Amino acid sequence: MRHNILSLFFTTSFAFACGGTMSDGASLSTRDLEGGPFESTSEVQDRASAEARAQSFFGGDVISSKVDVERGLSVFEIKILLASGAVIEVTLEESTGRLVQIEHESGPVTDDLDVGAGFVTLAQALATARDHRAGDIVDWELELDGTGRWVWEFEYADGTHVKVDAEANAVLDDSNGDDAWDDRGADDGQAATPTDAIRVAAEAIVDGDIVKSERELEHGMNAWKITLRTASGAEVEVYLLADDASLLRVRGDEGPFDYDVTPGRGWITLADVLDIVGQSEGLERFRLDREGRAFVYELRFSTGDRTEDVRVDAVTGAILGD
Repeated sequence: MRHNILSLFFTTSFAFACGGTMSDGASLSTRDLEGGPFESTSEVQDRASAEARAQSFFGGDVISSKVDVERGLSVFEIKILLASGAVIEVTLEESTGRLVQIEHESGPVTDDLDVGAGFVTLAQALATARDHRAGDIVDWELELDGTGRWVWEFEYADGTHVKVDAEANAVLDDSNGDDAWDDRGADDGQAATPTDAIRVAAEAIVDGDIVKSERELEHGMNAWKITLRTASGAEVEVYLLADDASLLRVRGDEGPFDYDVTPGRGWITLADVLDIVGQSEGLERFRLDREGRAFVYELRFSTGDRTEDVRVDAVTGAILGD
């Protein structure tokens, strides 16, 4: 029987809240975006208008859209298939429609995308990055960094990164900033790719193939974000401490949710949580994340135009209140 005692219902526009920001970059507030180059000229009132706003940049076909929390902001995340076959994700502030970031998800990285606003195009920034560092570029994103600059960031196949100022088309050196771990190369004494211990730990938590690995800063600690693809095609992100492969977070944003999460350490599995809650239909996304000194599963279920958020202690299995 479904557990109803602590079920909480919200509209779909309510952001899925976690114990901290969901983004990999520095937190933002709506003030950081005010007066910037991407003020929305048309009001974003719902998911459909957000999708239209996202398509206004480069066209393409909308694959999916959802409300989430990114860098501390409630946002629409819209995935778009471009004519080249590349898939990008456009992130817009939910309340205003202002652009927060654009990132490459899959497919070619060579599109000559022009976002306007006096910025250099993707192709121009790509050429600048390649002039600075040779190698195979596999990923990119455009975002507002912690200093208020819009930046094109490129990831190479060896895990290293190069950032290019979107206005000046100049390579940025932030090796002394908060993203130093992200930008280190193989010659800095740190591994450019995850160790076998990191890979084994990630694969033990989620049964899947590793398709991507990125270095991140999590609460000031060096970490790896490992993306695994399950047999049915779902992608799951596992965050592990770089030093000892300790688990920091697990995140699943898209189904099918026909896999289990086995964090070890005596914690309950995702399957256990679904049994405790008494439902699995309508699961939209989940997190296993730290809240204070505890780790908590946070699950969102959607049925029609209503959603239900449930929180479960990862050790005791107790369903938690707000």
